[in-house]
Amino acid sequence: MMDDARFPPHHLGIDVTALAEDIGASLYHPVKGRRLIAGVASLSRAGEQDLCVFLPGDSTDQLVKLQAAAIICPQAVAPKVPTHCAVLISAAPLQAFADALELLYPEASESAAAQKQTIVSKHAYVDTEAILEGGRVSVAEGAVIAKGAHIGANTTIGPGAVVGPGCQIGRRCTLSAHATVHNALIGDDVGLHAGVRIGEGSDQYIGTPDKSVRIPQIGRVIIQDKVEIGANSTIDRGALQDTVIGDTTVIESLVSIGFNVRIGRACRIASHVGIASDVSIADHASIQAGATVNASVNADSDYAARQTLKQPLRQTD
Repeated sequence: MMDDARFPPHHLGIDVTALAEDIGASLYHPVKGRRLIAGVASLSRAGEQDLCVFLPGDSTDQLVKLQAAAIICPQAVAPKVPTHCAVLISAAPLQAFADALELLYPEASESAAAQKQTIVSKHAYVDTEAILEGGRVSVAEGAVIAKGAHIGANTTIGPGAVVGPGCQIGRRCTLSAHATVHNALIGDDVGLHAGVRIGEGSDQYIGTPDKSVRIPQIGRVIIQDKVEIGANSTIDRGALQDTVIGDTTVIESLVSIGFNVRIGRACRIASHVGIASDVSIADHASIQAGATVNASVNADSDYAARQTLKQPLRQTD
């Protein structure tokens, strides 16, 4: 179990048989008596009340000293688990483990907290022409919801966060502390971590022999469903078209995305990546930490860390 149960608070305990049913796993062998699961840990650190998971990169040699109360693993691994440990068989162990985390650490999900209560802090500002859908939106102290903004049900707006005029935030979203959204339409189940900046302008300047001419940006940012954006990342609004982030894409912390960029579905962009304006990144691409992207990226490409891409990548096998 994690050493400090305050961050986040954990469940007092779930019976392993009930847990297996809740996450869609099956027990490899019956469990005698009542066995409570109260936390999670890695294979090497799991204790007598902990759940752990066997992942593709793990070795069955690690199971010899396993002390966990229960493990989630594929069918093929089950016979190698010590008999004192309950075995929860799943065809998708990582997803089952994530589902178990939601049950054991319910307060770790900020969007889940919003579903329990409706709170608008007296120290928040919500414009009279803003819409809080269904009345089930949590708005923390110091947050600002501007004129014409629309916030979907079960969404959490964190301390100091700002939703600009006319912006739309979908359902079950989380805007963490001091995240700001301007000139943007955001889908459902989107997470914006602390300090994220969506829809800011980096106005273009076109040089002439005599001076630089400022060209205002009039586009938007479109963020589709189930996108996660890490702390202090920035996504600029489009110039004469939109900046678009596709469904289920994950963008880690400290990423800078220029105007008119179009990122496809299910992409993975690691921290400290810079993506230049007008670049297109196709579906399922992966860009590793510290990379600089100045040219478009093909579907299913994997772009290495700390490199500069100037030519399109070839599709991987």
